Amino acid sequence: MGGMSVIGSGGFNITNIITYSAYAFYNFNAWGSLRVLPEGSFDIEKTTDFGIYAFNEFNANGSLEELAEGSFRFGTGLEELGRWAFIGFNREGELLELPDGSFNTYHIHTYGVNAFDSFNRGGKLQKLPLGSFEFTQAQTINIDFLAWFNAEGGQLSTLPISSFNMDAINNPVGFDAATYTFMRHFNDGGGLVKRLDGTQIKNITAYPTTAFYYAAPDEQVNSGQNMTYWADGQV
Repeated sequence: MGGMSVIGSGGFNITNIITYSAYAFYNFNAWGSLRVLPEGSFDIEKTTDFGIYAFNEFNANGSLEELAEGSFRFGTGLEELGRWAFIGFNREGELLELPDGSFNTYHIHTYGVNAFDSFNRGGKLQKLPLGSFEFTQAQTINIDFLAWFNAEGGQLSTLPISSFNMDAINNPVGFDAATYTFMRHFNDGGGLVKRLDGTQIKNITAYPTTAFYYAAPDEQVNSGQNMTYWADGQV
């Protein structure tokens, strides 16, 4: 976005767009100086199909500090999130929080490769909204789906108690060798401090131990019950 710091009213009103082509908002404010988005921007509730790299590195190394109220809410018509859709969304970016109701993933059942890889890797996000990143109906996930999510200095220190619940997934993508690492380095070098004991991922033993390989700093999972998976819950 160059040196632009403000977008006028009505900018990026995409309310009625149903389908996005590949690279739709690729690197939107990456290394950019845009700080705020106008009211009504990035309303995606009617969208049912995101192309690959749709919001890749949206604010990577960017100056955006907040998103518009009501933005980035997923409508119930969205059942599948494509490959690399939100990879590096706020990687080393300035976003401090996400709008209420955003990233409400509970109804999405299929996630492509690297869907949320490096989402806040080295980023300044302080918290996630209640109801975000719930995987209640997730059935199929892919390689590095949540890898490096808050790694390398990511500033999330806690997660909503209901987030990252994956007990509906019994056998992600048949567990090919690559998919084993779907949550690797999740918080490696990041700020999350509370460890969940498996009460959310109820069928944790169904996952290979490498799924959580180095999920947290300096720790390697040795068994399904000794997982280094982090959330705001029981330690």
